[in-house]
Amino acid sequence: MDEDNERILVIDDNPKNLDMLAELLDEQNFIVLFALDGLSGIQRAECGKPDLILLDIMMPDIDGFETCRRLKMSAATRDIPVIFMTALSDTADKIKGFTLGAVDYITKPIQPAEVVARIRTHLQLQRLQQDLYIKNSELQAALQREKEFNALKSRFISIASHEFRTPLTTIQMTADALKRYGERMAEEKKSECFDRIKSAVKRMTDLLNDVLMLSRAEAEIHEFHPVLTDMKMLAEQVLYEFRSMSAESHHINVSISGQDFEIVADPKLLRYILSNLLSNAIKYSPPHSQIHVDLTRTNKEMIFRIQDQGIGISEQDQSHLFHAFHRGGNVGEISGTGLGLAIVKQFVDLHQGAITVESTLNQGTTFTIVFPIRSV
Repeated sequence: MDEDNERILVIDDNPKNLDMLAELLDEQNFIVLFALDGLSGIQRAECGKPDLILLDIMMPDIDGFETCRRLKMSAATRDIPVIFMTALSDTADKIKGFTLGAVDYITKPIQPAEVVARIRTHLQLQRLQQDLYIKNSELQAALQREKEFNALKSRFISIASHEFRTPLTTIQMTADALKRYGERMAEEKKSECFDRIKSAVKRMTDLLNDVLMLSRAEAEIHEFHPVLTDMKMLAEQVLYEFRSMSAESHHINVSISGQDFEIVADPKLLRYILSNLLSNAIKYSPPHSQIHVDLTRTNKEMIFRIQDQGIGISEQDQSHLFHAFHRGGNVGEISGTGLGLAIVKQFVDLHQGAITVESTLNQGTTFTIVFPIRSV
């Protein structure tokens, strides 16, 4: 509510009263709206959105009581304060008005100073109520964010403890084996033990890096260095790496269409995005299944699409897919932290792009990322 442009609607069938109130309220810098009967007053209230209504009780057709009742029944007008103007002095009439939702009474004959004082008082109360509503909404939102944050922390502790337990157990058991039997082990066996320890350490390091990366992205302090990048060349490099690693387990089919694949983007973040989606496609798909990768360049967009024949994602899980630490209910014992897609979403947002998912349980999933073509 803007104090400099507060609108007062006066509903009264007496033109003399309207003229007097118009002059009085105009002098007080109010914007004044008028209606000569209840029905037109209701219409004016719905269209004009006044900050307060002065309502006469004794009117033809529908009286002020019925007008007030209808105003309070409508979502568009129920919160507008109504002050009755009446020559009635019976207590029962006043109680009836308050019961219907009026906030005050002004007794006729009207006293100008009293009218202005009552209007300003109720406008101030209305502003305070609106401020209170806003503050309460902000408080509720803050409490909800705190609740979600605490849930995130709990999920992180649960997932991190699970994800750390396996590599830590591997390290401990392997180290114990080396301590007890190291002198009798062949060099090849020792090398395998050290490789196992390195792999376990890398798994824990990757988890910690993901947590740090996500926290920096959400705090909007992640380094973002967009440069002119050949998306086709970068995608081919990533695909080559994954084809080499998964040649015996999955078939990766690639389709590239369009010309001029240069895009202003951060190549480091793009590599993470493509690598994560390809890694997920392999991880959540059965051995020897097909993975289709499409890169398309249009006049305004660069579109990257990856489709697998994996376990799929339920509709319920899809709504939380990009939330940190969320994992699908059907992943079973497949390892993961629920951080990768949250990071991908943050990195796509940094490029002002969009990521969408289409999935059917036990049939497969398709991720589509669209990057806008921007000039340097």
